[in-house]
Amino acid sequence: MVTEVLNKTLPQHGYSDIYYLNQVKADSHFGMATTYVSSFSTKRTVKQNQDLFAKAGKKIDKGDANLPYYKEVTVRRSGMGWKVTVSDSIGQEESSYSVK
Repeated sequence: MVTEVLNKTLPQHGYSDIYYLNQVKADSHFGMATTYVSSFSTKRTVKQNQDLFAKAGKKIDKGDANLPYYKEVTVRRSGMGWKVTVSDSIGQEESSYSVK
C-alpha cells in the first residue's frame, strides 16, 4: 500500500526522475504509530555520486551509484490519509505533503 502511494505521488511532487525506489520498511514501536521508511535515487543524485567517484579516480556504473547521495522518504498515517516527508541523505527535509 505505501509503495503504491509513493509511486503515485512522488512524481506529482517534483520527483519524476526517480531512478530506483528501495523496498519500504515498517518501523513500529509499542504505543506509537507505524512509520514507513524507504529511499530512492534520482538522476541528479546518481550523477552527483558518479562525479564524486570520478574525482576520486574510480569509475562506477549507474547500478552502483546509489550512495552517498540519495533521498529518504518517510510515510506516516495522518487521519484518513498519509503524510509523506522527503529528505536528502544528510537528513535535511526537502518537502512534505499529505495524501488522502
